[in-house]
Amino acid sequence: MSTRGYLLFRTRWNGPYEAYYQHHDTYPTGLGISLVEVLKTTAHMEDKIVPEKIVEELNSMGYNLQRAQKAFSKPEQAFQHQGDIEWIYAVTIDDTPENSSLTIYKTSNPYTDTDFCFKAWSSSLRYFPSSHEIPREMHQLEQSANLTLHAIGAYEEATSREKPEMPQLQPL
Repeated sequence: MSTRGYLLFRTRWNGPYEAYYQHHDTYPTGLGISLVEVLKTTAHMEDKIVPEKIVEELNSMGYNLQRAQKAFSKPEQAFQHQGDIEWIYAVTIDDTPENSSLTIYKTSNPYTDTDFCFKAWSSSLRYFPSSHEIPREMHQLEQSANLTLHAIGAYEEATSREKPEMPQLQPL
C-alpha cells in the first residue's frame, strides 16, 4: 500500500503553494526525515532555498516527486483536490533560509469517515531538531497523529450507533 502525499512550497507567506506529488513513502519517518535533513543542509549552505533544488535532492535520494499541474492557496486544498493522500508538507520560503518554515499536515485518510486535515507539526528551520533527533521526532509525530485519528475514528463509531432507550424510573 502506498502512502501518498504532497510537498508544497510558497514564497514569503503570500502567493499560491507550488505543489509536488509523491506516490509513496510520504510518512514522516520517510519523506519527513529526508526533507528536514535537506532543508537544514540547504539553510546552512545556501543563500536561498530553491524548491527545484530541494526536489532534485530528494529525488536523488530515491523519491519520485512530480510537479503537480495545480497550485493551492492553502495546504488543506491539496487534500480536497486528491482525497487519497495522507501527508502534506508545506514549506514557506523566506528571504533568509533559516527563517523559512516547514509545517506538516496529516489528513484523516484512511482512519475516519469524515474528511479533514490538521496541522501535526511546525517549525522554523532555525529551530529544527538536531540531525540525531530528527528520526525520533518524526517517529513521535507519526505515532501521535495516527493515535489521534484512531481515537477520532473510535469516537465516530461510538456516536453513530443507536443508543439504547433508557428505562423510565417509576416514582416511589
